[in-house]
Amino acid sequence: MENKEKQVAELANSVGDFRVVKLKDLIPYWRNPWDNNASAVNAVANSIEELTFFNPIIVDKDMTIICGHTRYKALKQLGVENVVVMVSNLDELTAKQYRIADNKTTELSNWLIDRVREEYEKLPNSKTVDLLFPTIAMANPEASPEKPEANPFVRTPEDIDYDEVVIELICPHCFNAIEDKLGNIKRLIAKGEQDGKA
Repeated sequence: MENKEKQVAELANSVGDFRVVKLKDLIPYWRNPWDNNASAVNAVANSIEELTFFNPIIVDKDMTIICGHTRYKALKQLGVENVVVMVSNLDELTAKQYRIADNKTTELSNWLIDRVREEYEKLPNSKTVDLLFPTIAMANPEASPEKPEANPFVRTPEDIDYDEVVIELICPHCFNAIEDKLGNIKRLIAKGEQDGKA
């Protein structure tokens, strides 16, 4: 019990103060282990632009980013000048561990797609959600061209610009990854199917 209380006390001590600072004064960690690719940055930028954001970027006393590199890049892309940060009291070693743990632990959960779909159908048109769940956006089980009023909030495939959706493909053999637009992938598949019929 005493050990648990000590851990809680140490955790409370690691929480620093909140400040509004210039975005240009933040320093991305040069060995950040999380790949903040263009697809992730664009998705976060869309989300911030459409819905705003609430998680502050966590930095150390020198303004080096501990958590929030993707948010940082997205805000920079949007031309934001000032940002809320939390200045953490974590020591350097713990900050290094936290950078990895903060991102890695999110991979341990999975989306319950049926529940996402139920929430999605209650939403007004949302570019953010469409881009994050393109397969749900393409699905339209209720509405049809003859009955568009059946579900006015569900997007049809015609509403989606596949050239705005960037996806990552990972080779199952060498694990190398490439990024490409979903529109290009769909065109390649269609060409392959066409060539196969020829």
